[in-house]
Amino acid sequence: MSLYLIPFRTLNRTNQAVPLSFPAQVTAQITLGPEDAFGLPTERRTTVAVGRPTQFFGNSNEGFIQLEGALIERLEAEFQVRHVSARLSGNVLTLVFMASSYHEATQNLNSAHQLLVPIITHRLRTYVWVKLFTVMIGTEAFDFVLSPVRRQLVAATAEENKARIKESLVDWMGFKEEHRPFLSALSYFRQAHRLALIQPGAEPLVSEILLNLAKAIEVMFRSSNRDEIRRQAATWGFPSEEIEEVMLPILILRNELDVAHVALAQLTVAERETIVEFALQAISNMEVIIERIAKGLFSGTIRLAPVSSAVAKDKRKLLTAIGHYVTVSRKRKSQPD
Repeated sequence: MSLYLIPFRTLNRTNQAVPLSFPAQVTAQITLGPEDAFGLPTERRTTVAVGRPTQFFGNSNEGFIQLEGALIERLEAEFQVRHVSARLSGNVLTLVFMASSYHEATQNLNSAHQLLVPIITHRLRTYVWVKLFTVMIGTEAFDFVLSPVRRQLVAATAEENKARIKESLVDWMGFKEEHRPFLSALSYFRQAHRLALIQPGAEPLVSEILLNLAKAIEVMFRSSNRDEIRRQAATWGFPSEEIEEVMLPILILRNELDVAHVALAQLTVAERETIVEFALQAISNMEVIIERIAKGLFSGTIRLAPVSSAVAKDKRKLLTAIGHYVTVSRKRKSQPD
């Protein structure tokens, strides 16, 4: 399993009860989203009933599609699969099984969260997530929860933000063709910001956050070599602690810890929390780095290596091949069965 993609949950007791005794019956109640995939109304629709009228409204300002149409019938069902009894009532899935120990109970519960929910996502063909996960072990109640949610907030005044908007306009009007790598870095950095704000839960997107931060660094320095970045950053006047404690760790994580490459092992809860905390801090630290480079660019003290405006031939060839595939696929789908 991925180091980051699959979050852990832990059991929190809802009261101070006597120690558990095993074997015990475990009852897990999982409330799932999006509600409309289970026949319940929700604001942002993902699923409509087959054979019923559906309307699509494209928001070309923000770039999303809103759809309206009849809901499917509310899902109501009961299943027995091997040793697990399951009951589905709307978007609430209840699982009942026996566990011989606390460890076995938590293993099975995390398996339901980490494996069953992604499988349901695959089967329902829409992103499914856990909105609430409660557990009874014997007669004792637990909340089955994720690690504490982290979110960095921006403290500002109206006057400060007005000044920042004016600075943005000045930078925009001073933008030159030679600054184009900086534009790419801003786009990668903006994407990292966006990923950190996606709900529910930014933790599964830590890899993508770090990947975009690494790309922002590499496109400005035009290198992935740590020694070259260290040398160039020092030339541009960066303090050594920013180089060694901010820039280079982002590149190391990208290269060696389940960012640009797949991984099957899992980190401990403490290790994962450390990586999440580093990624969120890295976004704030990158703001300082990008601002320093911006000032250097517009003052002329920093010059970026020139880039070509043309797409490389091998990439153009690949894009042509993909375009052909899309055309063929579109024609195939338009043909009647």
